[in-house]
Amino acid sequence: AAIANDLSFVVADGALLAIDVTNGKQLWASQPKVASHLSVYGSPALTGSEVVYANLAGTVYCFGLGKHR
Repeated sequence: AAIANDLSFVVADGALLAIDVTNGKQLWASQPKVASHLSVYGSPALTGSEVVYANLAGTVYCFGLGKHR
C-alpha cells in the first residue's frame, strides 16, 4: 500500500481503493475496474498530487489525489 494524507491506496480486484487509515473505511474506488488484479505487480506509488500504478502489460494508471477532509 501507499499512504498519504491519512489515506492508504491499494489495488484490489483490479480497482484502486482509497482507505481511511484512521478507521479502515473505504472512501473511494476506481470504477470500472481498470486492470485485472492478476496483472498488477507491486503497489501504487505517490507523487506530490497523484497516485500511480501499472500493470504487467505496461499500462500506467494515474489518479489525482484531490483533497481529503
